[in-house]
Amino acid sequence: MITARARAVGTAQPRREDVRLLTGRGRFADDIHLPNMLHAAFLRSPLAHARIGRIDTAAARSLPGVHAVYTAADLEGIVEPIYFDAGIPGHSVPPYPALTGDTARFAGDPIAVVVADDRALAEDALAAIEVDWEPLPAVLTVEDAIAADAPQLFAEVPGNVIYHATHEYGDLEGAFAAADRVIPVRISQGRVTSSALEARGIVVDFDPVDGTITCYASAKAPHMLRGRIAEHLGHDHHKVRVVIRDVGGAFGGKGAVWREDLVIAAASKLLRRPVKWIEDRTENLTAFGAARDQGFDVEAAVKQDGTILALRMRMWMNHGAYPGMWLTPMFAALVRETVLSQLRIENFSFETLIAATNKNSYISYRGPGSAETLVRERVLDVIASELGLDPIEIRRRNLLTVEEQPWKMPSGVTVHRAHARETLERAVELVDYEALRAEQEQAREQGRLVGVGVAVSIQPCPGFPDWWEAIGYKTEAEPARLRLEPDGTVTLVTSEMP
Repeated sequence: MITARARAVGTAQPRREDVRLLTGRGRFADDIHLPNMLHAAFLRSPLAHARIGRIDTAAARSLPGVHAVYTAADLEGIVEPIYFDAGIPGHSVPPYPALTGDTARFAGDPIAVVVADDRALAEDALAAIEVDWEPLPAVLTVEDAIAADAPQLFAEVPGNVIYHATHEYGDLEGAFAAADRVIPVRISQGRVTSSALEARGIVVDFDPVDGTITCYASAKAPHMLRGRIAEHLGHDHHKVRVVIRDVGGAFGGKGAVWREDLVIAAASKLLRRPVKWIEDRTENLTAFGAARDQGFDVEAAVKQDGTILALRMRMWMNHGAYPGMWLTPMFAALVRETVLSQLRIENFSFETLIAATNKNSYISYRGPGSAETLVRERVLDVIASELGLDPIEIRRRNLLTVEEQPWKMPSGVTVHRAHARETLERAVELVDYEALRAEQEQAREQGRLVGVGVAVSIQPCPGFPDWWEAIGYKTEAEPARLRLEPDGTVTLVTSEMP
C-alpha cells in the first residue's frame, strides 16, 4: 500500500494555486475595483528630522477631483494614537499618531493624505500642499543616538534608548577564569529591506447602511489587522472584515499593521466610499521599513583544544524612529534564544541595547535567522582560525550529538531530535571535504582565491512550548477546524496565509 506520507515525502508537491497564478488569474490588492472607489496618496517628509510648522492644504483641497485632504489635526479623535506595547519590562514605547503633525522623525514620515478620483490626481494634489519645515539635527547610528548631546526623538524615550537589558546564565566568571584564551569578535550587519514584487496595498470599503468595514489587503495577518482597525477607529469588531487573497511576496514585513492601513480605513469611513492605496516603489524603499542594521560584540572563553566554555554577547540594534507591530526587544529575544543552537554551552550572557534613530522602522525580515546564524557561525570560524583548527573540527568539538538530547539551552529552551552534528558529518562525506581542501590549496598556489564555508543551523518550527515561554510568550494552541464532507473528503480551515 502507498501511504500519503510516502507520496509526499521526497517528492515535488505543486501548490494548489500554481496554475492560477502562472496563468495570470491571481487576484492581488490592486486587482480590487469597487464601484465609486477613490484613490489615496501620502505626502511624506523629505527630511529625516524636522519640526513641522504650518501645513496649508487649501490649494490641494480646491483641485478638481480631490475629495479630501487629511492631516494629523483632521484625524484627531478619529484614529486613536498608535501604541504597540507588549508589557516588556524596561521597554520604552512612545505612542504616535497615524499621521505626523508636529515632528517628522524620518524621511518618509507620512504627514498628510489626499483622496481623489484617481491616483494621478491625488499625487498632483500632494504637490499643492505647502509645509513649513524647520530642519533638526538627525541621528542615524546607535552610537550617535546614545551620545550625551544627541537630539531626543521622543520625550517618552530618554537618551533614545528604547530597550536595554542583560541576561546571564551559568557560571560566567568561573568559565572565563578556566579559559586558556578569551577571543573577541565584532560583527555588524548593514541595513536591508525586503522588496517584494507586490508592495503594500489596501482597499477599504465602509458600508454606511450597516456600518461594516471590509478591507482587502496585501498582508499576512488578517486577524491582527481586523483587531487594530476596530480598536483604533472605535469600531465594533464584529463589523470589521478583512479579506486577503493572493500576496505577491512578504518576507516578514507584511505581518504587521501599518499607519497607512488605519488612515485609509478612516478615510473610507469619513467619505463613506471605498478608498484604495497602493504603495509605489519609492514609498516601499523609504517608508516601508528595514531590518538588520545591528551588530554584536562577542567574547569567547575557550580551551586550547577548541572547547568553548562560555560566550558573552552584546547585541545593539538600530530601532529606527517609530515602534512597529513586531517590537524590537522581541527580535533580540529571538536571537538570544536561538543563537546557541546546538552548541554544548552552559555559560552565557546576552546584553541588548536598542536605540531610536531618524530612520524608518525596524521590521521583520525573514525572522531572526540571519542574525543568529551569522554571529554564531562567524564566531566559530574566528575561534578556529585563532587556535589553528579546521572550521569543521571546531564544530565537531562543540556540537551536541543526538545521544546528548534532549538538551536545555542556558535560556531554558529544549533542543531535541536535532541532527546538526550528524548532518555536518554527512555533508563532509558527500562533498569529500579533504579533497575539497586539497583543491583549494592547489588553487591558491596558482594565485586563485577559492573559499570553503560551512554553517550549521537549526530552526524551531514551531518549537517546543518552552521556546516561546523563554521569550515571554504564553503559548496557546492555534484554532483550526477539520470537517468531514459528505463525499468523504476532509476540509481543514486555518488562519495561515500563503
